[in-house]
Amino acid sequence: MKTKTFILAMLVFCGIGTAVAYAADDLSVQSVISIETTAYTQTMIEKINSAQESIFISMPAMDFIPAERDNKATVLLQALVKAHRRGVFVFVLLHLRNHQDETPQNLAAFFFLNDNGIAVHYDNVTGDFEANFIVIDKRETIESSIRWTEESLSQPYQVTTAIISEVYAQHMVDFVTSVPVFDNPLALDYYNQLYLPTVLVQSPNGMKAFLARNDMDAFLCYLYLLREYQRQEQPEWMTVNADDLAAFLRLGKKNSREEAREKVRVLLERLFTTYVLIGFKQISEQADYKVALYDPASGEQLKLPFLSGIRLADAFFDTGWVYRLSLAEYYVYLFLLSQEAQVGYASWFPVRYDDVKLLPGIRDDQYAGAIRSLRSFGLITVHYKENPTLLSEEYGDFECRIRTPYLDDWMKEQKEALVKRYSARLVNQSLTIAKEFLLENDLTAIERIVRLLQVYPPLTVNQAVITFIKPMSPENPYKTIDYLEEKLREQAAEKQTTPKKAAKK
Repeated sequence: MKTKTFILAMLVFCGIGTAVAYAADDLSVQSVISIETTAYTQTMIEKINSAQESIFISMPAMDFIPAERDNKATVLLQALVKAHRRGVFVFVLLHLRNHQDETPQNLAAFFFLNDNGIAVHYDNVTGDFEANFIVIDKRETIESSIRWTEESLSQPYQVTTAIISEVYAQHMVDFVTSVPVFDNPLALDYYNQLYLPTVLVQSPNGMKAFLARNDMDAFLCYLYLLREYQRQEQPEWMTVNADDLAAFLRLGKKNSREEAREKVRVLLERLFTTYVLIGFKQISEQADYKVALYDPASGEQLKLPFLSGIRLADAFFDTGWVYRLSLAEYYVYLFLLSQEAQVGYASWFPVRYDDVKLLPGIRDDQYAGAIRSLRSFGLITVHYKENPTLLSEEYGDFECRIRTPYLDDWMKEQKEALVKRYSARLVNQSLTIAKEFLLENDLTAIERIVRLLQVYPPLTVNQAVITFIKPMSPENPYKTIDYLEEKLREQAAEKQTTPKKAAKK
């Protein structure tokens, strides 16, 4: 009697395990392969990268930890975003664990995927939902006990199986798309973004023109118009009130209403005649205007919609950062946002100095100074690459991550909380040291330095900073808190061995 091979599919759903046995012949199974746990992450990245049409995922739990460049769970999520951006349909189902009135788990992963345009949902089932599988191109199904969390990916004793069968893959796709989902589990309005045209960075009529004329007022006026354009759902002509625009530009404190309105009209005229960015006409005595936005690269035709490619978070406006940057810092910041847009928001991405040199109108010193300022402000995090052939480290390549702009009041409260947990002396000394790394607004870095000061004498830490850290440029890849801690450990070890040698003599 001929023996048939059977595949057992376990779908734990609504707290009830449903086991279905399929004959391999019925499923047209081509192969069944076991994947070693140590090779899981790399294998999954390769399979995601090879996907041509679709990826369906049912995963009870996912981690997203953007601060850690090499975190395995984060790397897997970023691979999904890259697949989506090259045209692959990606569907992800996460488990809500029935906490619809509380903060759900997997929240960071949910927002990362949702923000990058992926169809991500929470299930809406009663009890636990443990189905854990990935379907690539409706052809290959990977079933595993491994979840995309830091803890699970580090466990050595896991089971993963890849099944090549179009019939079986379709069964699994039908299953995951049939699970009821909890629509819009959170209010996403806070995460709406302002999209800016990439051509604003690249075109001579864009940032180069603003920078060359040092015209900050006109640039802020343009940002306001872009924001209104998005809020009014990109109409051909949008309505703008001069008083609201004057308030945004902070013209009301030193000027009367009439003077502020006149300044607004002058700015609109300047944008129209100098930068060829908008058309406008006054429609009421109360200073309402109809405004039309043009493609910055060409004033000959109206292209709608053109807001794509780069974005400023609403928090950038709401927290007041819109007023904090210089034009050169804006130029570089928008360039970094355009680079981020190519790989996925909240992802680490490479920045090449050769690419920056192609920006029209930006000088080397303006670029280097802007990067340092953005790091110090806490708007970006960078990781410089070691390159012994560079004559100047400040023009080296690096990896970058855009950070969410913080509220000044919130940052002040966080630093005050550190003072209560430790002491004003320790926190103030930590802030001084953090400035050497351009991390004075990075709470994690500040607290880490506080702990170093608790382990090592403060004078010893200060001397190590003066000896090893200060001589380095901010772009030196070794200028890190890790390097400072390493030097402190070496010095402590030397002090322990020196008395022993003297005693032997």
